[in-house]
Amino acid sequence: MTFRAVAFDFYGTLTMPITRTRQRAHLAPVAAAVGCDPESFRRVWAKSFYERATGRFGTVAESLFRVARTLGECPDADQVQAACDALRADTRDYTTLRPEAISTLTALRARGLRTAVVSDCTTELADSWPALEVATHVDVTVFSCVLGRHKPDPELYRQALHGLEVPAAACLYVGDGGSDELAGAVRAGMAAVRIESAEHLSYGQRPWVGPRIDGLAAVLDLVGTPDDITRG
Repeated sequence: MTFRAVAFDFYGTLTMPITRTRQRAHLAPVAAAVGCDPESFRRVWAKSFYERATGRFGTVAESLFRVARTLGECPDADQVQAACDALRADTRDYTTLRPEAISTLTALRARGLRTAVVSDCTTELADSWPALEVATHVDVTVFSCVLGRHKPDPELYRQALHGLEVPAAACLYVGDGGSDELAGAVRAGMAAVRIESAEHLSYGQRPWVGPRIDGLAAVLDLVGTPDDITRG
């Protein structure tokens, strides 16, 4: 069966890699705003990722307060707001797209393929998504913080396929491999390919022995030519 849709991970796949050094630099003012040691804050913030990405820590402000309390601090409302502002600035930087992201999405749409983003993410991405350039180039979004589940939970893939209106075998999944997403996609019946993102800081990374690509433009080769898709 010819591919009729492509589902993409977001961070580290459509976006530029996020390194640990970059994360430290961006979280430092967030930690300072709530009176925490930056490295201690970064460790607890990272450890709480899946709780935050499934909504179990509440809003951004509630998450920041909760992490600060774990470290023995009790920030007031002004401090938490300052931390929220710093974190949102951080989020904007994290959504910097790979140079070929828009052109690849545009080419896929021109060939008649539908596209989805399936992301383990906190509410910062869900809230900012409508204002992002990439939003108008994607047909379906599945955000863990909205669904209350994270990859590789099969429900995320089911939601993507439902929105794309294609059978699993007609959908290619592209990701950097965090959260065991590639194996999850395969279990859901999709084909999956890993995009190399060596410096990207991800969670739940598992070994992957399947196909790999070096950049997003290679997706166009994997889905075939327009004639191939018409024949499918």
